[in-house]
Amino acid sequence: MVQTVNLDSQNFFKCIESSKTKQLVKEMAEVGAKADIPGTPAFFINGKMLSGTSNNLISFLNYIYDYID
Repeated sequence: MVQTVNLDSQNFFKCIESSKTKQLVKEMAEVGAKADIPGTPAFFINGKMLSGTSNNLISFLNYIYDYID
């Protein structure tokens, strides 16, 4: 994936392996757990959570459309 989007692979892997990045991910996971968010992706539409969307974009967009005022 790194090559597909032409990222600097050395900087990318340096970033994801850094203790600062690992701490940030840990903190974000704790915030999500406290908010009862089971995982990613998680979206809130008019107060209703949609989590773990399928790969079907049309289904996801229909879900959003159903809940937009």
